[in-house]
Amino acid sequence: MKAKIYTGILLGAMVLGTEAKAQSTGTNNILSAAEKEDGYKLLWDGTSFTGWKSYHLSNVSGTWSIVHQSGLETTSRKSVDPDSNILEVNASGQSMFTVDTSFQDFDYKVEWKAVVGLKGNSGLIIHYREAAGEYNGASGPEAQVSNTLWTQEWTAELTAAGCNYEMTPLLKSRKNPDNSPNWVKPDGQWNEFRIISYGKRVAHYGNGKRLLEYQMFSPAWTAAYKASKYNQYPNYNNLHPGSIYLQNHGEKWMKFRNLRIKKLTQNPWGSDSPYLNKSSATPTDSTLIDDLALSADLFPNTTRVSPYAIVPKEARIVSQPQGLSVLFARSGDYSVRLQDLNGVTTLVNNVKGKDQIFLPGRFTRPRILSVYQAGKQIQSSIVGGK
Repeated sequence: MKAKIYTGILLGAMVLGTEAKAQSTGTNNILSAAEKEDGYKLLWDGTSFTGWKSYHLSNVSGTWSIVHQSGLETTSRKSVDPDSNILEVNASGQSMFTVDTSFQDFDYKVEWKAVVGLKGNSGLIIHYREAAGEYNGASGPEAQVSNTLWTQEWTAELTAAGCNYEMTPLLKSRKNPDNSPNWVKPDGQWNEFRIISYGKRVAHYGNGKRLLEYQMFSPAWTAAYKASKYNQYPNYNNLHPGSIYLQNHGEKWMKFRNLRIKKLTQNPWGSDSPYLNKSSATPTDSTLIDDLALSADLFPNTTRVSPYAIVPKEARIVSQPQGLSVLFARSGDYSVRLQDLNGVTTLVNNVKGKDQIFLPGRFTRPRILSVYQAGKQIQSSIVGGK
């Protein structure tokens, strides 16, 4: 089986793409060339409410604003926001959701923050159906968004920031001893959030860390549904496509930016997925990798080189029936290291005074191939896959 070659480090903590840098310097709501090639679409353009509406309205309620340039709020409680094109709640009132109701299998990326000194609370709801008549989003699961001043929920197991509201708690590693979330940045700083949904499975990532996973209709899901406020809403317990929904909970100045989404045709939980954390998974409950940077696109079509990789490319990788050949432009002392996508080393090979290294085997699963010359890394690539 022929192996695919992906140049660049695409996953986990090693992803340090330029698009991630751009998001922190005021260039918002613009897809990178790689994201476009990989199938991502902007959900919000940063300048209008095109493609969005509020409940039983043809447009978005006036309780939402677009902040440009300095981003100063128009009340006595001001917070300076140096970025432009920010979406924010300006008053208690209606939520907003996409006109597109076809989102079922997707990778959804968004950034949010709460204002320093003010209570912040909102929700990122998926699979919302306006036709269900459930005003505040109860036709689909809600990823909780809140800050420390939202005290009644900050330390509650099923309402802490990042949880699947009233249904699925954060992983123990993502909580402090008092149950408060340890992954959220201080108020006034942007948090990166990601929701991956495919079939019955959903995962939440916050600031690059896996926060939780759940599977609809599993015993845990069914028990949580019966004990939650959602048990009066049959559409909540129903697998269906829907809108992407931003909740207005009445707390002013909750802010959002860089909303983008990719409709998935490949299953992140599939048996051949490069995103499975096999070391922690059981046959009946596979889990995704713990680290997944927001700048890492799922199932990328593109080939990218991290700006922190050492270039120019010194090695050429050739797929052969018996394995991979790593060919160098000149003879020298080289070594190569193979790691799985969790960073676990699976193979090290060294040569002295030669111009190639051969790696035997069938590379049916993607792995990270790092190349060194005299102990200095000169290249890193993703190799393998069907």
